[in-house]
Amino acid sequence: MFMFILAMAAAEVAVGLALVLLMYRKFKTLDSDQVSRMRG
Repeated sequence: MFMFILAMAAAEVAVGLALVLLMYRKFKTLDSDQVSRMRG
């Protein structure tokens, strides 16, 4: 059971990191306020 929980946590971290990288590639910044202003 411990290994399953560890694997799920690792998967969640991977998804979060992927989202951050996509945001950085698209908007060239990680500042969420600036991204909101850029989108309108």
